[in-house]
Amino acid sequence: EAADGMSNHPRTYAPSLPSPQSLRTGIIPASAATLIPNGTTIVTLNALGSRSGLRAAEVVDPTNNVTYYVEYRVATAPDTANVYGHTLGVRVLRFNPASGATVLLDPTPTTTSSRDTDATLQPGSTFPSYGGHVTITTLSANNVAQEVAVTTRRPLVARHSTQVDSHLL
Repeated sequence: EAADGMSNHPRTYAPSLPSPQSLRTGIIPASAATLIPNGTTIVTLNALGSRSGLRAAEVVDPTNNVTYYVEYRVATAPDTANVYGHTLGVRVLRFNPASGATVLLDPTPTTTSSRDTDATLQPGSTFPSYGGHVTITTLSANNVAQEVAVTTRRPLVARHSTQVDSHLL
């Protein structure tokens, strides 16, 4: 499920599924996605609707196992049927493996009551996960591909010392 104007959810009309569902249904091959390791990885994403190249990046938050997908949408088929008028570009989605649902995350939410239709990550902007252990930054953009930097940071673990302080004895 994804009522974001970019999927085939019953309440939407656009023919294009988000990247997690496109991968799971075989619409795009597994080779069109990459799993981001710990550290920083720079990825060039082709448009999700294109027929070649890398089209999705999957990153798992090492602290809570939340899975995020990064994808790139452009104003060509199949994304031309975006009936809700959402801005196209780099998008970050949160995936729920239990239900198979995705949620489109807005990296720049507005505080006004108007309808916010831009949930894209513009060049130079960074999306931090809730705990800050995953960040996604759009580095460059053109009509064919977007370059993004995806970083995962493992939390610092306190070291336990087995030494006994002599002044405590």
